[in-house]
Amino acid sequence: MGNVYKKTTAQRQAMGHSQGQVVFDTDKHAFYYDDGTNWLAAGNAGNPDLEDQPDLEDIQSVVRRNIAQFPDYTGAAAIPYAHGGTLDAEAHFGGIYSPTQKRIYLSPYKQANNSTWYYINCVTGEVEGYDDPTTAMGDNAFYGGAYSPELNRIYFAPYAQSSQANWAYVDCATGVATAYAHGAGSLSGYFYCGAVHSPTQARIYFIPSLAAPSTWHYVNCSTGAITGYSHGVSIVDNGYQGGVYDPYNDMIWFAPVGISNQANWHRIDCSDGTVESYAHGFGTSIVQYAFCGGVYDPYNNYIWWVPYGVSNQSNWYYVDCSDKSTNSYTNNSGITTQYGCWGGSYDPMSNRIYFGPYAIADEANWAGIKCTTKAIFTWPHGSSASDGAYCGVVFDPVNNRNYYIPYQQGNQTNWHYVHSYTKESVSSQMMAHAMFNKGV
Repeated sequence: MGNVYKKTTAQRQAMGHSQGQVVFDTDKHAFYYDDGTNWLAAGNAGNPDLEDQPDLEDIQSVVRRNIAQFPDYTGAAAIPYAHGGTLDAEAHFGGIYSPTQKRIYLSPYKQANNSTWYYINCVTGEVEGYDDPTTAMGDNAFYGGAYSPELNRIYFAPYAQSSQANWAYVDCATGVATAYAHGAGSLSGYFYCGAVHSPTQARIYFIPSLAAPSTWHYVNCSTGAITGYSHGVSIVDNGYQGGVYDPYNDMIWFAPVGISNQANWHRIDCSDGTVESYAHGFGTSIVQYAFCGGVYDPYNNYIWWVPYGVSNQSNWYYVDCSDKSTNSYTNNSGITTQYGCWGGSYDPMSNRIYFGPYAIADEANWAGIKCTTKAIFTWPHGSSASDGAYCGVVFDPVNNRNYYIPYQQGNQTNWHYVHSYTKESVSSQMMAHAMFNKGV
């Protein structure tokens, strides 16, 4: 290893490249390694609050390095593991990664009204229980959530719980699930489906599912306060489920479900908080309930919508963030089952996206995207899983695993993950970034 320098971001980027030199970036509180061509992010160097996260250029350099070293990566196997817990079917909707604890917290759905909630300990690979909040939560309480690096908390997105006075977060400094009075007034149940962190605003936006009312909400991550805002647009019930942060445009794109057969969809411009209506260009030709979640691909600067209602249709869809266009691509997956996939994760080691197997979970092949070639891939997972097994996938940067989040699989003995068999690793800080850590 060469000399270690202490520089600001601007000073580091102005340096000439020399393979082996290491810089501690005082703006980002992170070490960077020079491979002779690119600066490679090497983790957060113990920064406890993680407020300064890697930017898109940092993450793309890590992916380029991995692809250069593993260009022909083909390994994929659904590995079963016994979780050892006592859970309900329909246990969880999505999961959120805690970088300071190296845990994946499972967002409690039917599990919410049980006294024990669960997380995956990424250091040990064990599923561990923790106490629910002292104020009890209802059935079908939460759908996804998001991590706030400013507060070091995970906020669960209130689904059926939205009509109740108290919602919940996990304090990632202590691991304690905490109920809080949201103060947002009287809300309908099943209001929100998912949450996405806006790093430039220090907000967590809850993703709207209901057509009314005219005010939506976000978490002010500077204070923890739930704040209402007037959105000024029109959606339908079950409009959106999940969303994706786009670092290129500083936007949050809502994943269209009930609204997918409408000509206009919606996104948030995080530069000013405006909710934008946009024509996606396919009119009303896309089936209703087309997508459940989306995944950002830093290699191509795309958002791949997760094929739910369109899983058996001739075309699937993505957003090209470079020009904000919605595009179709041929579905050659061979999937004939509708409502096939739910949620997904980006794996920076293999440069792949793994879709959560929902209606295809009990079929021979599961599906994803090879980002290097922009191609669908299906693979024989070789395991036994229930119909509707999983809703969401979360990447574990400690062990290079993609953990499927158990829904109908919740009360089964074994759950599953996919392992990228490499000796390389990426930082917890990188995978905690809003573009990846979005709950579903």
